[in-house]
This record gives sequence, C-alpha cells and structure tokens, in this order.
Amino acid sequence: MNKAPLKMLPRFLLGLLTVALSARLVAAVFLANDDLRSAHWLLQLLPALVYMGIALAAHWLAKGRKWLYILSYLINAFASGCAVGAVLSDASLLPDAGLLVALLPAAAIGTAASWLLTSPRRFVRRLATVGGTVGALALVGVGIYLWDCRETLLGCALVFSGLFLLPFPMGCKAMLREGTDLYRCLSFTGFGAFIAIAFGAAVILTDGEALEGLDGFDIGGGEGSGTKKAKVKADM
Repeated sequence: MNKAPLKMLPRFLLGLLTVALSARLVAAVFLANDDLRSAHWLLQLLPALVYMGIALAAHWLAKGRKWLYILSYLINAFASGCAVGAVLSDASLLPDAGLLVALLPAAAIGTAASWLLTSPRRFVRRLATVGGTVGALALVGVGIYLWDCRETLLGCALVFSGLFLLPFPMGCKAMLREGTDLYRCLSFTGFGAFIAIAFGAAVILTDGEALEGLDGFDIGGGEGSGTKKAKVKADM
C-alpha cells in the first residue's frame, strides 16, 4: 500500500492553516490603511504575486532538496492568504477564530481523499480523486451561494478553502506513480492552489471584469475595483 498521500496530508492541513492566518494578517493591515484598500486591484494583489515569485525561486533552486519544496509550498500558501486578505479587506471584513471552523469541510474532504487514495483498489483511488475534486468544487459553489445571500465571511472561507483544496486530490494521485518526487509534487500543488485563488480573488475584486480578458489594465483607473467597493457598501 502506497502511503504517499498520507505523508502529504499534514502539509496540506498546515498549508490550509497558513492561508487562514495570512489572510487575517493581510486583511488587518489593509483595513488599517485606506490607501491600500482603495488601491487598484492589481496593487492589492501585488504582495501575493511577490511571494509567489519567491516560492517559484525556492522551487527552482530545490533540485531534490525536500525542505525547499516544502518551503515553496508554504510560501505559496502564504501568498494565497495574501490574495484572500485583499478580498476580505475589500469587503470590510476582519475574520476571527470562526474562520478556522469554516475550513473544517475542506480539511475533512482532503483527509478522506488522502486515506482513500492509499487503497490497493484502483476503483477506490479513482473515486477518491473524482470525489475530492467534486467536493472542492461543491465548497466553491456553496460559498458563492452564501456570498450571494450576504453570509460574506463564511462564503469567502468556503470559496477559497475549496480553491486551495482543488489541486490536492490530483496531486496525491500523481504521488502514487513510481519514481515520483513527493515533495516536488507537493510544491506543484501549491502553485496550482495559488493560481486558482489568485484568479478567484481577481474576479471578485474586479466585479467579474477579470473574466473578460483582464480589460482595463490601467493602474491609475481602478474602475472595476471601485465598482465592487460601491456594491459592497450598498449591500452593507
């Protein structure tokens, strides 16, 4: 029985916790500075992109050194939290300890998928991969619904924890192959999670304009971000 997914499970859970804590930190910093909150969405996401660049450098320098792959993964988790923090501050939300409770569904799905992927039966492993991916998408869907119902903080937590979970089942499945570098694979899942979360954050901060080919690439304009802020204020 290949236990590689179970070896990676504690790293996944640590990454999920890192996202939550860094989101809380960045949201607090942004909410304390009106200039940061009113900045163009690209500038709001700039810290996340910078940390992702550092993670990319760590991954490139690793060359088989597992601690650098783990570092790359955790830096990507921190970068993902920076993107989530920008969204929270844009909606004037400062999460409390309840945010950690909202992460439990993603943690449970990731744990179940990891255990099932150690099964010697191919059908069970395939079910775990598909089920974990569908579960992640379901969290995103429920989160969007709650966001629309103005349960903004819970909705945000479910959306972004689902996006962080999304690449994990496929990454665990890839770890089952002979000769796979487990920690290199883990690092790749970190990049996948960051891309999903950063894109989701861009869509929210621009009120959907990011889906239209990132129109309005004007650092000084900020029309999309301003539209979103006006909408949030109207809702509140």
